[in-house]
Amino acid sequence: MPILSGDVKLMKSVVMADVPEGGGAPSGQVIADGVSNAIFTDISELDRAGGRVSVMKTFIAVDTADRDTYFGANVIVAEPPQDPRVSVTLFSTKSTFDTRADAATRVESYLNQGPEWGGYLFENHITGQRVVQLFQRQGAELPNVGQTLVLIANEGQPSQKTQYIRATKVVFVDRLFYDAETGKDYTASVVTVDLSDSLRYDFPGSSASRSFGRSSVSTKIRDTVVADAGTYVGVVPLTTAAVLGDFTVQGSSIFTQLVPSAQTETPLSDIRTNGLSTALVATGDPVTQSITTIFSTTQNLFVGGPIYPASLSVVRGGVTVTDAGGILMSAGAQVGTVDYDNGILTIFSNIWGTGSGAHAVTFEPATVPELISDQIAIRVTLESRSQNYTFTLARPPLPRTLSISYLAQGRWYVLRDAGAGVLSGISSEYGVGTVSYTSGSVSVTLGALPDVGSSLIVQSYSDLATVAASNTLLLSDKAYIAFNSDGVLGEEKGSKAITRKTLIVNWDDNGVTKYVHDATGAGVLTGDGTGTVDYTNGIIRVSPTVMPPSGTVFTAGAKVVATVPAAPTAIYAVPSNTAPSTLTSYSIAQG
Repeated sequence: MPILSGDVKLMKSVVMADVPEGGGAPSGQVIADGVSNAIFTDISELDRAGGRVSVMKTFIAVDTADRDTYFGANVIVAEPPQDPRVSVTLFSTKSTFDTRADAATRVESYLNQGPEWGGYLFENHITGQRVVQLFQRQGAELPNVGQTLVLIANEGQPSQKTQYIRATKVVFVDRLFYDAETGKDYTASVVTVDLSDSLRYDFPGSSASRSFGRSSVSTKIRDTVVADAGTYVGVVPLTTAAVLGDFTVQGSSIFTQLVPSAQTETPLSDIRTNGLSTALVATGDPVTQSITTIFSTTQNLFVGGPIYPASLSVVRGGVTVTDAGGILMSAGAQVGTVDYDNGILTIFSNIWGTGSGAHAVTFEPATVPELISDQIAIRVTLESRSQNYTFTLARPPLPRTLSISYLAQGRWYVLRDAGAGVLSGISSEYGVGTVSYTSGSVSVTLGALPDVGSSLIVQSYSDLATVAASNTLLLSDKAYIAFNSDGVLGEEKGSKAITRKTLIVNWDDNGVTKYVHDATGAGVLTGDGTGTVDYTNGIIRVSPTVMPPSGTVFTAGAKVVATVPAAPTAIYAVPSNTAPSTLTSYSIAQG
């Protein structure tokens, strides 16, 4: 006969109680469906205040009169608890006869016992102590703050006692000891480790030994390694509705509570002993222009070029719009977005109507150069693992250039700065943070605990690799292209001096040869432009009268005749992607 849905039953274990000996073998008692407290007891006020872990063991059985085989058995939590402070998680130890104590050990097996530590307990320690002392060689590795060690007394015996301890403070002192056997003194380190929890047992230790060997009856100290041996399943609500055919679904979280936790993290940044904060500095001079056009929900506004974040304002008819982290704000409400890279503004509502009008646009010009980013990696260890990180970058990042990537449960998440000093991801569940453009301090709260062994990847661009347009070399209200006799752009001293009255610089302007030359030997270039010559340092500065077209090649060499250079020493080309219409943003690359 077929197996019916009523034949699949949830069965009690032999000891159906939340005690160390609870669980054990299966019984023949069926857990009644829909009966309150059939598995777990009520939650007391004490449990609600302090937290509690309840571990109960049940079994699945198929109760039929024949030997039909049931295929594909599985157990799920179909609906999460209505109480947000309660979570239900399923896991299996793959053992039929284990008890609650065995199951609790499996839950605690996130850390597994590793090799023996290079030191031992210095003398006996008693129950209730919140500090231990280790005896080890001078210069040996010390436990890190946050590191977990395990104390094991009577290892392998029925009376074995085990406790995991976590270091909250570590100090050491090198002391001189006397060895009675050799009659000589020796130096050893006594390490004092403060614990996050008090000792639950008496742990025997060893006396000082010149050989640094512990006695056979003393407590072993072992390091721990991340094992993450447990597999837990639960249920969380979806944040976005899923439909048939979806490859992915988005849940509220991939984490659940296993044990109560009272740990609170409070990140602090920019804390100074004198209580003063750094002053804000201006990023440059803005420009103002009047743009008469239609700016509505159906037509965007182009301001002429890239915009430096947090420098934009648009005024028309008494209505002012400013930018903040990639969004347009008016009267404290978001009305649109701004594309900083391309200088394009978009609005969501017709705050200026649908007709044409004059818009007073003020912004600080910017550019999007090809730069080499600053990158750092923050290692995530068992001791440093946290959801909150604060650090200070070596150089403050430019607005909208900082990103932080972290790995959680094998998946990468990225938080980016939108230009207002706020870090965020595609979803608020990914995490949030802040960055200071003046001090370089970063404070970030991740959406999940990062994986041990991974790293936080921090990438940004700083002013170290950029030159503001307002800092371009200006002489007599003109921008000059500077290079030296070694063919290096800039005003760095060249290795060769330049002989007076010999220099000529040629370039082609739409089929017409243009040039400037040193006619007088007074350090002044004349001709189809102006310039100067630093003979001693080998530095040349050229400013054409008419901006040459994109791709123009400059040839500098010794003057043989008035217009023909001989044996050019350096060739420079205007990059084809350089806009020739704005002299102050004009750049030259060696060809």
